[in-house]
Amino acid sequence: MNVPYQIIKSDRKTIAIQIKPDGQVVVRCPKRVRVEEARRFAESKADWIEKHLAKRPPQDVAKSHLSLHLLYKS
Repeated sequence: MNVPYQIIKSDRKTIAIQIKPDGQVVVRCPKRVRVEEARRFAESKADWIEKHLAKRPPQDVAKSHLSLHLLYKS
């Protein structure tokens, strides 16, 4: 996947993907989920993420399509 995203662990029960208004992609997951599992989930949803980013105005999509950077916030 060629879209940067951030993984945020918190007190939740499910894994979710959020696309913020500025085009930032956030993967939210429970604290017990390993980072590798959250990354695999995001990669499995790459088509969905790219489809939704494509609906954004062109300048926002261009900013969002960078090489993959994994940011981890505990």
